[in-house]
Amino acid sequence: MFTLTPGPSPRGRGAGGEGNSMNITQIASLPEIELKTTLTERDKELLMNISPVYQQARQQAVQEGRQQGRVEGQRLFVEHLLKSRFGKLDKPLSNVIDGVI
Repeated sequence: MFTLTPGPSPRGRGAGGEGNSMNITQIASLPEIELKTTLTERDKELLMNISPVYQQARQQAVQEGRQQGRVEGQRLFVEHLLKSRFGKLDKPLSNVIDGVI
């Protein structure tokens, strides 16, 4: 039996339960470890029902991220134009950018 420890594995311990201590990093780096999960029919059914909802939520999040990126890009473009025309932007001029976009 192995026990998990938060730090490096203790060295120099003899055989017995104490000498088999490993931390998460050591366990994850072992090539022969494979995680196998057995899904019940109910688990499979739940995953099939959840998948479309997850895909829809993910797609919506990606679209929202793109929209935010476009708005930020437009803001930077307008800000650059105003800086090149008027120099440093003061508070009232910065507020104009928000109104334009």
